[in-house]
Amino acid sequence: MLDLAAASCTLVHNRVYDELRSTSEQYAGCPKFIDSYWTNSAYLETDVLVLLLNSGGTEVAMSPISQGTDWLNIKHLQAPLALYPDPDGYVDSSEVLRCCNTYLSTLSNYASSAVHLPLIELHLKNEDAPVLLLLAIPVDNKQQERIYYLIADGKGNWQRLSLSELEA
Repeated sequence: MLDLAAASCTLVHNRVYDELRSTSEQYAGCPKFIDSYWTNSAYLETDVLVLLLNSGGTEVAMSPISQGTDWLNIKHLQAPLALYPDPDGYVDSSEVLRCCNTYLSTLSNYASSAVHLPLIELHLKNEDAPVLLLLAIPVDNKQQERIYYLIADGKGNWQRLSLSELEA
């Protein structure tokens, strides 16, 4: 039996992701995405559209100052996230969120959006409920197995989320 709510979510997801990915290819300042998926996040206790960022050319470094905080070191200036540096040469997660939120306005069905850390709440015309977006950086081990994700922490840094916290 066809689940109309699930079908509607899939259509919205596909439209948002396809348009946003197209925007990221057209505009150099827009964050670059490698994939997306819907999940009911245990950590966030809601359904979210996870947008996976292209973090090629960066390297995760644990903060020596703050437990549970990671930094994303820019290894070369051609890295897609090199457009969002902090003064120390790390990727500023707040800038990535701000830029993504700005480029959401290019979506054809866009009504409004706002950052509510760590999410971006996207309102679309003709949709009753907002779409909650979570920008995440997938982190893999040397065997190319996913081990955790990084999400914005609201202070320009990154916070680790385990697979079980993010994936349903």
